[in-house]
Amino acid sequence: MNNAVNALVTDTNGTLYAGGAFTTPGNHIATWNGTAWSPLGSGMSVGELCALAVSGTDLYVGGWFTNAGGVPANHIAKWDGTAW
Repeated sequence: MNNAVNALVTDTNGTLYAGGAFTTPGNHIATWNGTAWSPLGSGMSVGELCALAVSGTDLYVGGWFTNAGGVPANHIAKWDGTAW
C-alpha cells in the first residue's frame, strides 16, 4: 500500500478487503488473496474510503468519493461481487 489503510473487513468466504487513502494497488480499495493485494474493480475516482461493511455477499463502502468504478456514488457504494 502506498498510503493509509483506514478500514479492513472480511466476507463470509474469508476474502479480506482494505479501504483507505492508497492508490496502489487499486484506487482506494483492494483485496487480499492470501499471497498478494489486488485492485477491486476500478476502485474509487478520488478521495479515500473510511468504512467497509459486509452484508450477505455485498460489500458496502463509505468515504470521500463521488463515483465507484465510473458509477456515480455520493460517498457510499455497494460492490455485488462483480460490479459497483
